[in-house]
Amino acid sequence: MSTNFNILIAYTKTDNENQWVTKFKVFLEKMLYQINGVEPTINLTSSDDHFVEQDLLQYNVFVPILSSNYIESGNLLDLVESYVSVHQLNDAGISKSIYKIVKSKFSLKDQPSKLVGLLGYDFYALDDAGDEINEFDDYFSKEAEKTYWMKMVDLAYDIYEGSSQNQEEENEGYKQSIYLANTGYDLNIQKNIIRRELVRHGYQVLPNKEFSSNLVEIEKQIKEDLDKCSLSIHLVGNSYGEIPIGADKSLVDIQNKIATEISITKNEAEHLSFQKLIWINPKLSNLSERQSSFLDNLKRDTTSLENTEILQTPLEDFKNILREELIEVRIDKGLNLRKKQKSNKSKKKSVYLICDKVDKEATGFIRDAFTEAGYDVLYPTYEGELLVLRQIHINNLRNMDVAIIYKGQVNDQWVRMKLLDLLKSPGFGRTKPMMGKAIVVGQGANFNNALFRDPGVDIIEGTTEDQIQKLAYFVNSINKD
Repeated sequence: MSTNFNILIAYTKTDNENQWVTKFKVFLEKMLYQINGVEPTINLTSSDDHFVEQDLLQYNVFVPILSSNYIESGNLLDLVESYVSVHQLNDAGISKSIYKIVKSKFSLKDQPSKLVGLLGYDFYALDDAGDEINEFDDYFSKEAEKTYWMKMVDLAYDIYEGSSQNQEEENEGYKQSIYLANTGYDLNIQKNIIRRELVRHGYQVLPNKEFSSNLVEIEKQIKEDLDKCSLSIHLVGNSYGEIPIGADKSLVDIQNKIATEISITKNEAEHLSFQKLIWINPKLSNLSERQSSFLDNLKRDTTSLENTEILQTPLEDFKNILREELIEVRIDKGLNLRKKQKSNKSKKKSVYLICDKVDKEATGFIRDAFTEAGYDVLYPTYEGELLVLRQIHINNLRNMDVAIIYKGQVNDQWVRMKLLDLLKSPGFGRTKPMMGKAIVVGQGANFNNALFRDPGVDIIEGTTEDQIQKLAYFVNSINKD
């Protein structure tokens, strides 16, 4: 079901001096269109603009770009209050209508009071020590692909799911709540990948709002969320993590301690059970004395707990265990089909030929080349509800052996988005390496080679006869590996 989005983005002009906000708007438009199938209406309002409260009624989504500049603008702070007021939003309404973008790191207590409880979308990067890295100016760098674009995907899907008319129906799919604990700065990306995979498969992931700055309130919220869950997941790496004001332990440490207490309490009660799953990065280095002590205590305390398991394996192995335990046994909501056991899967190799509907007919020679080589050829599905189409696309990304992107009548940005999907495929549940990736450029298509300098992706250009020969060479090369 498609939704008409009328979105208002609020920002300060200082934060758009290098066109950061303008580019953010363009990327969000493209992402929402890809998910929803309808062009969203997105307007910008800056700290210099004047607004009329009744005009805010036309917008069903509000996106403030928070920064130190934003919180110094009385006009923009008033805009937050006015939006909440004219829409008569309670806490639940705020969480489905307002999506706060945190452009740079600053204290939670400085944020507008109506937004403090919302989980923020952090569009900046931190190093392992928690120090801020300069904001992205190359949106297609490897660092941006791992952080900026993953956050953009999360934001777009959350806006769609939060604002769609079928939100109530979607929420009925939540069969279980899972607690995904905070991590140190070095594992934020890994945590977001796991969170995304759990959410996409129908689980509610807690905590789903920001923590208070008050230690007592933080501990209360952790206990309340853990009480709703039957499983907690803890990722532990090099960083000890953020220490709340007034505390002597990090959030990582506090959440682990309370989860242990909940586990003991629940497992002693009749008919109640609680499992705790801890993953420790096997490549630990340069640990602080405090983090070393935390790890030693963690391993020692866990040995006495029956329903707690520590895994110090590669992250992919850990994700596979999660997938088998939580996802493989679930019925896929979008396709309404139970996943087949691995023993029943076809052993025939497959190629995923990713092309737009308007270009499908032109890809016949690619299909024939792989069919003759003994491959199953998978195509995107073009008809049906968009969430189902997206799920089919994700299933193909998980299972195919070779990926071919066809550049015909589509633009370079479309190709880049498909390449990003390939990059994110481990986060969608892919467990095996790809045998090969290539972009085939259609006859007469405009193509900027400079945008796609990736040594892992072959570019196949030329006449159709040239491309047939190059495809044969490509197939032979991947079959030899």
